[in-house]
Amino acid sequence: AERLQKIPKLIGSIKELIIEMVKEVKDFADTASEFENIIQCYITLVLSTKHNMKMMEPHLDQAKTHMEPNQVNRLGLGIFAGYLVGNAVVAAEMLRREMAVDTRLFYIKT
Repeated sequence: AERLQKIPKLIGSIKELIIEMVKEVKDFADTASEFENIIQCYITLVLSTKHNMKMMEPHLDQAKTHMEPNQVNRLGLGIFAGYLVGNAVVAAEMLRREMAVDTRLFYIKT
């Protein structure tokens, strides 16, 4: 008889435990979803940067033939740094400064 009186309390405790577990699972799912969004944004950024670099590569090869070796190294680092921060304008500006040419063709929409 004494054990039967403890059953409602036991059921209440189990119910509270299940509610807490559901909350934990929901919180974990939300965190996992946000992490997945961050990964997707990173992948999109990498693919965009890769595409932009491929678009600019022929122009850089042409420009490289008109420059001294130390200018080429400085230019390459500047353009690469510009794309690392996702800024094609920085890369094109670096090319314009080094080459003293019109770089409107080099501006790539990011």
